[in-house]
Amino acid sequence: MENNCLRNGIDRNALMFPLTTRAIQKQLALFCEYLGYEGISTHSFRKWYATEIYRSNGYDIALVQRLSQHSSTAVTQRYCWGRAK
Repeated sequence: MENNCLRNGIDRNALMFPLTTRAIQKQLALFCEYLGYEGISTHSFRKWYATEIYRSNGYDIALVQRLSQHSSTAVTQRYCWGRAK
């Protein structure tokens, strides 16, 4: 991969497949519709991840806040509160 980038003058940090968040959301929606799943989104994956980290690390809300890059633990609690315990 790196040799290909060097040969073609492509920066090693360049995106191979420049996908936007919206493009990923659209593909996920199509996939879920095909499988008959409802209520699944990239946001629900993020909430699931936050809740799983919260549960598996002794309910450490500060850790989840840092990993989620939230501005405060109050924001993080809205993701996890009531779902994690």
